[in-house]
Amino acid sequence: LRVISGRLSVRQLLDEAHRYGATLTEYLTAQLMLSIHDGMSVRDKKRPVVINVPVDLRQFFPSQSARNFFAIINIKYDFLNHPACLEDLIPSVRASFKKKLTMERISAKLDNLLALERNPFMRAVPLMLKVPILKLANYISERHYTATFSNLGRVLMPDAASPYIEYFDVFNSTKGVQACSCSFGDNFLISFTSPFDQSDLQCRFFRRLSAAGLAVEISSNLDQTQKEVGGDASL
Repeated sequence: LRVISGRLSVRQLLDEAHRYGATLTEYLTAQLMLSIHDGMSVRDKKRPVVINVPVDLRQFFPSQSARNFFAIINIKYDFLNHPACLEDLIPSVRASFKKKLTMERISAKLDNLLALERNPFMRAVPLMLKVPILKLANYISERHYTATFSNLGRVLMPDAASPYIEYFDVFNSTKGVQACSCSFGDNFLISFTSPFDQSDLQCRFFRRLSAAGLAVEISSNLDQTQKEVGGDASL
């Protein structure tokens, strides 16, 4: 997998997001959607851009579980019928987050999933049939979104350890394009993983942040990435 990470100042990023009345996640989601749109073909631009956003359910349902405990929401924007600018996109993204991140919507989604899991007919289906059906369902689901963005938020460490840690980075294995982010102190890391050779999307995304006046330091697991972003480790 190709991994390309950008390190920014949390303070700078928050100030820029608040300029648009957005949260950090809303702002970055909008910038990612614009970066995807900028590289789409004329035919692809007829379809909406959909960002798959995992949501930590612990903020809705207190849990001590160390296992994954999240749900997925989809943030959609139709560039064909709406302006392709940050000023118009951010209010739409903010409205989508507000509408979907409610106890009622999350609970209804979980109820539907649990009903499917507890369905007597589904429980009676042999595992050898369930596996290919679930794979097919997952394939169909993946076709309905363009990319994934997961913001894990702040990483907190004991005071005794914090002076020895500069920053944390997080990324995930993926079959498409996925961005994961987290922050520690004033260091915010957003990392893209992708199995593809080209990194045009990542370049467009970080250049958009740089054009907004944000200092971005780029690192990668491949040597040629430095050349692709302009021959410098800093945009």
